[in-house]
Amino acid sequence: MLVLALHNGEDLCGGVVLNHSSGMVGLFNLFAVDSSDVAIAWSSAITAAANHFPGLPLVGYAHGDDLAHALASGFTALGPLRVWLHGS
Repeated sequence: MLVLALHNGEDLCGGVVLNHSSGMVGLFNLFAVDSSDVAIAWSSAITAAANHFPGLPLVGYAHGDDLAHALASGFTALGPLRVWLHGS
């Protein structure tokens, strides 16, 4: 797992968590400090994933504005997220 920060000089602009497992890379908890930097944060996260884990598919989950940003960055929506709980 990588926790990455995006900087512009000394200023923190955003960040993301990349998790490598099962032949893919999960992109989670992406954020931009300023809403005008969201596209830059997505682009930087995708580039970081490709550099750290070349050739692996990049996956994630999002909804609302986050989904709109993911789609604008080239992701494809596969359907709603289903969460399963097994009581034991």
